[in-house]
Amino acid sequence: MDTTFNDKVPPHSLDAEQAVLGSLLLNWEAFSEVITKLKPENFYSLQNQLIYEAMASLFTHNITGDSLSLIDELTKKNN
Repeated sequence: MDTTFNDKVPPHSLDAEQAVLGSLLLNWEAFSEVITKLKPENFYSLQNQLIYEAMASLFTHNITGDSLSLIDELTKKNN
């Protein structure tokens, strides 16, 4: 039996990904710690990758992250 990993789904938790993103919105100051360790590609969900990229963009431009600024950033990037 030849088993390959091409058809396997990597371990992931969409609930955990959403919890991380929500926590960062609630505690924006924590982004300075997280941005050095967590990259968009660490998220399994493409949607969560795009949200994290938008949040990182806000952070690097010294814009406080909240739901409105995040929606605006995602809209600017057609996401």
